[in-house]
Amino acid sequence: MANKVSIRTDGVKGFFERAHETARKLDKKEPIAAETVITFEDASAMWRCLTPQRTRLIKFVKKGEGTPIAQLAVQLKRPRRAVDRDVTILESTGLVRTWFKTNPGHGRIKIVEPVAHKYQLTTTL
Repeated sequence: MANKVSIRTDGVKGFFERAHETARKLDKKEPIAAETVITFEDASAMWRCLTPQRTRLIKFVKKGEGTPIAQLAVQLKRPRRAVDRDVTILESTGLVRTWFKTNPGHGRIKIVEPVAHKYQLTTTL
């Protein structure tokens, strides 16, 4: 698990600026922090993905080592289908990950876990 996920809204320009900075550090043999960066084109795209319900879901997932979707639905007081849909969106964006666990006599359950210990949002309007 990464230490930190940075969520930014600096688009392509920010991506190339960070890549240039990383290349400079590599040339100087400076350490590079282990970090995952997720970039949205603008703030509205970020907020379409990070709705209040999805942000709350990430907070709940961060509390444990891995939480079944059914348990998240109960904790969040939301329909399981809505939580499953939100998890799918967050996973496709790289903010959470899922895996399946055997549930003896009942098939498999989907477990949701965070991809990092810390999530940092940075947006520019």
